[in-house]
Amino acid sequence: MRHLKTAIALACLTSLAGCSSEYDSSEIKTKDRSLHYTSEFLEKESGDPITGTVVFKRDETVVKSIQVVDGKVTGEWIDYSNDGKLLRTATLENGVEVGVKTQYCEDELSGQIRWTHDYSGDTIKQTTFDCKTGLLTEESTKLKGVGFIGVSKAWHIVDGNQVPKSVENYNAVGKKDGVSEIYFKDGQLHSSQTFKDGKQTGVAEEFFEDGKMYFSRTYIDGKQDGPYKEYVRYEDGTVRLKEEGIYKGYSMVEGKTYETDTRYPEGTLEKHIFPIWDGGHATLFFGPDKVGVNWTEGEASTRERMVMTKVLDGQDALQSDIDNIAYLIKTTQVDLNKVYGEGRYVMQYGDHLITAMAEGYYDPMISMGLDPQSTDFDGTTRLMMCIQNERRCSFDHMMRLANETLAAGAKSKHAYGETAASFFCKNLDRIRSDKKYDLFTVLLKLDDVNKANFTGQTPLHQCMGQKDLTAAKMLIAAGADLTAKNYGGFTPLDMGFVQQHGFNVQLKWSPDRVKAVGEMAKGSSFSFNAPVPVYKKSLKDIFLENGDAASAQATEAFN
Repeated sequence: MRHLKTAIALACLTSLAGCSSEYDSSEIKTKDRSLHYTSEFLEKESGDPITGTVVFKRDETVVKSIQVVDGKVTGEWIDYSNDGKLLRTATLENGVEVGVKTQYCEDELSGQIRWTHDYSGDTIKQTTFDCKTGLLTEESTKLKGVGFIGVSKAWHIVDGNQVPKSVENYNAVGKKDGVSEIYFKDGQLHSSQTFKDGKQTGVAEEFFEDGKMYFSRTYIDGKQDGPYKEYVRYEDGTVRLKEEGIYKGYSMVEGKTYETDTRYPEGTLEKHIFPIWDGGHATLFFGPDKVGVNWTEGEASTRERMVMTKVLDGQDALQSDIDNIAYLIKTTQVDLNKVYGEGRYVMQYGDHLITAMAEGYYDPMISMGLDPQSTDFDGTTRLMMCIQNERRCSFDHMMRLANETLAAGAKSKHAYGETAASFFCKNLDRIRSDKKYDLFTVLLKLDDVNKANFTGQTPLHQCMGQKDLTAAKMLIAAGADLTAKNYGGFTPLDMGFVQQHGFNVQLKWSPDRVKAVGEMAKGSSFSFNAPVPVYKKSLKDIFLENGDAASAQATEAFN
């Protein structure tokens, strides 16, 4: 039995009374009417402090034995089960634990040690055992009044063997200091963290049970600060990167979040955060058909904000207004390429000066240093903004922008993967000029006509989706791929019948549309008899199921 027996001997030497006296629990009382280590034991009749052993029984079985000197618990405190089996022993002096305190296993495993706490000296050494095997499962050391010190370890017991469970390191003042690790039951590392004087520092990592990375975070002086990565794991065991970037505190200030829905290809963006000038950062939100923008403003000066507010209106700007703005820009040294607006301007005007300013200010601002090829936070150019918001730009201005972009050899850098041609296809109903296809002729020369956007849509997908066959034929003549598939699996020719928003799909058709698409499909692999995505049936079968014999019959001329 692991417990000290010195305290009681010393106490007996210093006491006038003998230590052989035994009291039945009915003969004593405690001063505070409770029963714990610090209780003061008194004779029930006289009220005097007792010296001896107090015995508690249930029927004839001893369930507790407490050694007392001068009313204070000094010696062994022993607890037994109702059937007399040893449960717990502790060695105390004047009510204070001074030796080994031991807890024993119960029932059929009685006699085996469950745990021990050794109070000898200034520290408390703690050990825990597995009752079935007797193997050590925990060991640690506490400094009295401080907390854990040194190395604390724990083990799983698997098939009768010790397997590491955790390791934690503490400094001399009870603060975590060093590496802390947790393990799965198979011994595979679950997580690892590093501390310095109680504060988390360095890289913290956590893993899935198969050893693949779950996340990695960076800490400085107890705060999350630095690179971060997080993965998601699927039932089949595969993982995908969910988020990566730079954190300050609990906020990402730079990085990307990815779609975890497996219907999207791996690496499909959901959100992109990046720093902008003056300490702010912008956030792009990727939706099923467009990208949204939000931003946290940095320490932008009022003079830069002032420029933005003065150039939003005025297709024919007054020279006096231009002169006043030019004077302000010169005297305040505004960097025109860093001028962006407040959130309320974005949907109507654009977020940067290049896209937001009215047409009448274009030439003056360019002459004062504004880069004509600069863009909004999402990569939208002035040409793109004019295409989707024609009322702010004359058709001649759009043609000029298109030709200047062509001459400059500038390529689209739009975050959603859009081009000026795809903007044209998406906004055909907004361009009312009867010369709009002249503009489209130039737009087709700016970027690869088969460049796909965020959802796999090429300009031909989008023009077919708008059911503009003139623009579609121009794209085909320019080399557009009739077989390219978007993320839904639809080709541009499919889009002649498809209305798609994200994963929501509807079909619309007519005999005339069948004939028009069929003519464009000649020479391609497109077939009205081939299954279309989502429906898993051919277009012809769908027409027949809906009782449209005319449309179904029209397909026969093209198969």
